[in-house]
Amino acid sequence: MRAAVRKRWVAGRPVKTVESMVDARDHGAVTNLDHGDGALPPVSRDALPGGVAPITRRRLTGLVGFEWLSRALGLAMGLAVVGLLTRHLGPARFGDFSLALALVTVAHVCGEFGFKQSVIRQASIDGRARDVIAGTYVLIRGIVGVVLFAVVLGVGFVLARDEIARLGMLGMALPLTFALISSSGVVLQIRMRTELFASLIMFQSTLWLGVVLLATVLGWNLVGLAFGYAAVWAVQTVATFVLARRLVRFRIRYDRRWAGQLVRYALPLTLAGLFAGASAKVDSIVVYTTLDARVAGLYSAAYRILEQLQVVPVAMTGLVAPLLATWYATGDDRFQRAVQKLAQYVTVVAIPVAAGLALASTQLSVFLYGSEFRGVGGYLMILAPAFVFTGVTSVYMVAAIAAGRVVSYTAIAGTALGLKLALCLVFVPRFGADGAAVITFAIEGMTAVALHWDLHKSTGVSMKIRHLGRVATASAPAAGVVVALWHAPVLAMLAAAGLTYAVACHMTRAFAWNDVKQLVARDVVARV
Repeated sequence: MRAAVRKRWVAGRPVKTVESMVDARDHGAVTNLDHGDGALPPVSRDALPGGVAPITRRRLTGLVGFEWLSRALGLAMGLAVVGLLTRHLGPARFGDFSLALALVTVAHVCGEFGFKQSVIRQASIDGRARDVIAGTYVLIRGIVGVVLFAVVLGVGFVLARDEIARLGMLGMALPLTFALISSSGVVLQIRMRTELFASLIMFQSTLWLGVVLLATVLGWNLVGLAFGYAAVWAVQTVATFVLARRLVRFRIRYDRRWAGQLVRYALPLTLAGLFAGASAKVDSIVVYTTLDARVAGLYSAAYRILEQLQVVPVAMTGLVAPLLATWYATGDDRFQRAVQKLAQYVTVVAIPVAAGLALASTQLSVFLYGSEFRGVGGYLMILAPAFVFTGVTSVYMVAAIAAGRVVSYTAIAGTALGLKLALCLVFVPRFGADGAAVITFAIEGMTAVALHWDLHKSTGVSMKIRHLGRVATASAPAAGVVVALWHAPVLAMLAAAGLTYAVACHMTRAFAWNDVKQLVARDVVARV
């Protein structure tokens, strides 16, 4: 039985009060607290029941490296796909495509976010029932996927402006019905086989790039692209199921006890996911319905760059989510330090990237999309700084879920959505898509600050001000390089600025190499 370890914070330091002692063996762990040096210490752990492999720091580092490499390649292919689509479809049809993608993305988040986080958390805590939990989750997701497919079609057919847009909506929504099989990929994350999960994402990105290239050569319209998108999902779904079944011989089944627990924990998370997903897309939908498809296409093209960059925080947080849940459940103080490190290093990447996007927004937009999309630059200049907030929010969101702060996260996400929708409805008709971009930046900042405050209050997690100062100092010379090479090719300018920033980070100690040394040690940090 899992006991509760509650923490009070006095003068910024944790004071633990144990309501009932945690039997670490129930979680396959022996906690190792109070190290004080800021590093993530080694810990001796017994194997979890049903465990298949030890996770050493060295293996964890290899997984992180592979995740980052695959995400970087995926980012490059994603930007290439967007560039091809915008040139092939034009601003108006790309607006139709973006509307369909926005609705489908919200549905995916609504159906997957809560249940997926719930199953990862429960399976990380109770190793004995992992396979039963996974099988029950897959069945529930299949049912939810069919319901979401019907909802997306209903809403999409009302909002779409013509028959081609409606048929495109149908093709884009079809993958929602694949959830019974595609959701089996959660087994790979539970077992910390994220290299396989990342390979599947890379496989899907490669297939989608091939379909888009074929569409541009053969002259497919929006409908052909949409059903090509569905075909890519079908192939990737089958590959995911085969890999998952080879790794773990789980059965698609209904276990009443675990189904009840998953649903109870997932419902507030699902609501939070719906709020967060809708908040990320509501500005694009309001622009599409209030202005016109062409403006919506330009705005969505700018927003797609911001979305593609989310691979950075996702690559950091997705891998350690099971570890954070286990550490928090056992009262291990590595939870606080890991979250703080993740948040700090997200800012190390996000601040210069956001600054570079803002400075080179027009050049980058023309380079990616062509001269017809020059207007994207103005929107991107406003949206780019929001990447700092969305990156930090991704880290804090995973930490909040691991710490059981689901209700607080749901309240924050719901408030953000309501406020953003109200502001967009009032100001977008008057100020256009520029108003939507400003509102998005402001709401993302508010969400990040609110999540930080809630986590700091409940767990003691905090962002060090001196760290932000070091990152800002390291960003200054990189910004100078961008200004000096303003008229140079975009890729050359960004490469020079990136190299300058890396050197400056080392000199200002914004990035500590000691953390890398800690990661590549052989010590066992978990068994999964």
